[in-house]
Amino acid sequence: MSLPNRVDLHLHTRCSDGALTASEVVERSSGVLSCISICDHDTLAAYHDLQVPQGLRVLPGFEMTCQAGPHDLHLLAYFPAGLTTPLLDWVQQLEDDRRDRVMNGVLKLRDSGIPLRIADLEAELQGGVPCRSHVARALVRGGLAATTRPLYKRWLGGDRFARPALVGADAIEQVHRFAGLVFWAHPAAVHLKQVGRSLVEAGLDGVECLSKNLGPRDRAAARQFMEQHQLGVCGGSDLHFETVRARVGSYGVEESLIDPRLMGAGLRSTSQ
Repeated sequence: MSLPNRVDLHLHTRCSDGALTASEVVERSSGVLSCISICDHDTLAAYHDLQVPQGLRVLPGFEMTCQAGPHDLHLLAYFPAGLTTPLLDWVQQLEDDRRDRVMNGVLKLRDSGIPLRIADLEAELQGGVPCRSHVARALVRGGLAATTRPLYKRWLGGDRFARPALVGADAIEQVHRFAGLVFWAHPAAVHLKQVGRSLVEAGLDGVECLSKNLGPRDRAAARQFMEQHQLGVCGGSDLHFETVRARVGSYGVEESLIDPRLMGAGLRSTSQ
């Protein structure tokens, strides 16, 4: 029986705005993928007491929301050497900033007359670190909107929800201090053009060229950017919810296509 050699280095759990627990993600990856990384938003909570079955490797990581010029971008931070207490303390600060930003936005939303029910928000959070997507889903749950897509511009914009405190260049510097690597998550072509050079100059390690969420134009631009600046490659599904067509393991990238720095011996032990 051949072992799997496909990886998914961008999965979400209930610790941020995913639907599955970390244990469920690991269980469903086992035997289907060779290596995964749970990259929740501004938190490493998924890795607390995580049990990893034999045959599966787990690369510790998380997804940072950062300012880069006029844009808020997502950067993936990976830690092949593992997690340390100083790293966990720093990420806790990012988690606290996210929690404060989102909950202050919720208060502004309610103060402006939009009757978002806290019970609906708590039902979406399920104990996870709050994201605007939780708020959007809570508004739909409460019957205040039919779908979440238009809500980000209509009610969840910058007039109520503050930008992250973290700046992209500072994020890269901090991750490097903790022996980590930073890859640009699902970059849009326009963002690559406008702020890409500044992130490269700050020490960006790679690009998520093989993201399931990239359309043909953005994927081609990401590939060109990666080659131009001689950066590494990673890829993943960015899976938040399972559907009939999209399940854990239904999207994977061949190990040979991934930056070898992410696939080395520093990965988490598979024996528990």
